[in-house]
Amino acid sequence: MEVKLNVRRIAFEIINKVEFGKSYSDDLINKYVDKFEDKRDFNLLRKIVLGVLERKYTLEYIISMYSKTKLKKIDPKILIIMKIAVYQMIFLTSIPDHASINEAVNHSKKLTKWNLSGYVNGVLRNISRNKAEISKLIDSTKDLEIKYNINAGIVEYIKENYNDDFDSLLDSLYNELPFSIRINENMMNSNEVFEELQSLGMNPKNSDITNINMLIQNPESVHNTKLYREGIISIQGEGSTLAVQVLDPRPGSKVLDLCAAPGTKSLLIAEYLKDSGIIIANDIDISKHKKIVQNFNRIKFSNYELCGFDASIYQPEMKEEFDYVLVDAPCSALGLIARKPEIRYRRSMETIRELRDLQRAILINAVKYLKPNGVLVYSTCTYGYLENEQQADFIENELNMEKSYFDYKGNSLNRIQLFNSKDNTDGFFIARFIKP
Repeated sequence: MEVKLNVRRIAFEIINKVEFGKSYSDDLINKYVDKFEDKRDFNLLRKIVLGVLERKYTLEYIISMYSKTKLKKIDPKILIIMKIAVYQMIFLTSIPDHASINEAVNHSKKLTKWNLSGYVNGVLRNISRNKAEISKLIDSTKDLEIKYNINAGIVEYIKENYNDDFDSLLDSLYNELPFSIRINENMMNSNEVFEELQSLGMNPKNSDITNINMLIQNPESVHNTKLYREGIISIQGEGSTLAVQVLDPRPGSKVLDLCAAPGTKSLLIAEYLKDSGIIIANDIDISKHKKIVQNFNRIKFSNYELCGFDASIYQPEMKEEFDYVLVDAPCSALGLIARKPEIRYRRSMETIRELRDLQRAILINAVKYLKPNGVLVYSTCTYGYLENEQQADFIENELNMEKSYFDYKGNSLNRIQLFNSKDNTDGFFIARFIKP
């Protein structure tokens, strides 16, 4: 007899792996897409995991107010159990408090050699009795780390960069973003794809950012559709798609995707080339090459080579070899917080400065790989001048590249920043240059 999966126990396992490992929540959650008989259970799992991770500091603050044991001395696994329960009680009110508390108490009995169920029960019941007061405290707190659940240094950095839109930007990072797919127009036109997605109950909506993305609902089964299997659609964010549209590689050209994993941009570049050019897809993490190959195979594209060199180390054999180079640089990924909430507390200003230096080393090499009149596009999925505007200025002023302009909604731009708050999509920076 098949055992019914326990949503909260699975949520606990995922959160534990994310908080005490290097895993990302979306990768772990997606392993359960087809595991539940009732889709509502999968949706609840996703909501709990993402909610607990995005409210980490707030939840720990609440527990600290009602626990006689200091946070640092609470068994880490017990603390996760309590955070799951508190999240449900404070932020997911459709679930009765007693159900959340009972599940936490029963789980705690099985988890450690110490019987901490009485402690868990006492703390959670006390929190349940004081929910109204807790909500007022959270709403009125002046502690920005607790309010926004982001490393304090990063909060100040974002405020420094976007002071006028500071609150709306950080508030928007709690919003669930729409799920984006991208169309391979070499295989089917947008209208036909739209109708097919409608018939599958995915309620498509055309993107406001690109002309080949659509936003869909009920995306859990998208991988199983004929559209996906045959390469007609791919899962790709609007900013990621826009970066390749800004690159705009011509058929017959030679293109280098210098930091290619997971390969969605390489895939779109391949669709631009139409089997009459070549793309070199490079990523130092060779374990990710399999996914890149799978993507190329889906669209039956063979004009590619895979490389696994360190992009920050110069490859002399590549000097002036390429018509186009895309540097979608390793970055702090602050623009992905709404999808990967663990980024909120995995990043620091020290991390950002280290990434800035790595990005510059990569850019110095990227320019050398371009032919004269070759095009460079630099992109990140983050916010802040250190990784974005300052790097674009570095490309122009220190690497002697010329600004190159692209059209975006009727405006001629050299660079663009997309925002969660204004554009309802991932934070993404893109800049275009040409080699004189």
